[in-house]
Amino acid sequence: MDALYHLGEIYSKGCEDADGIIIKSDILMAIRYYRQAADQGHTKAQIRLGNILVTGVHSHHEWDDQQQGVESKPILAFHYLTKAAVEGDDAEAMNALGQLYEIGFGSEIWNEEESLERARKWYAKGMEKGNATATFNLGSMYESGSGVEMSIEKALKLYIEVKL
Repeated sequence: MDALYHLGEIYSKGCEDADGIIIKSDILMAIRYYRQAADQGHTKAQIRLGNILVTGVHSHHEWDDQQQGVESKPILAFHYLTKAAVEGDDAEAMNALGQLYEIGFGSEIWNEEESLERARKWYAKGMEKGNATATFNLGSMYESGSGVEMSIEKALKLYIEVKL
């Protein structure tokens, strides 16, 4: 599983080794390896694949004048991020899910109030696992009153916890 994830990383970024062997960035190959690792339960691969699928990715290769990429697939993104958050107990995935719900991904399934409540819950879970970004995002919800009762006091406590 780790080897598949690392192959995804190599193809995602491209690399050159000490002998001058070059592997050019190839997002479609990266996605292939991330998906294989993710389907075997590799949490980091689930997160990387989920994040790619949120917005989709397109790249242009200068060496062959080809474009490649993948369209946004929010349902599949939710699937992989949820697996990472629930099965992998991963705070980064919890924060990512909170962000998706807060900006309205899944709004065709849930109304705004339900989406914001789900965002709050995922941020809180991420915060409990020590994720500073989730803690900050939860504080921001309290500061603005977005989906929660506005509370500057709670927002400040959370911001102090992040040490902003």
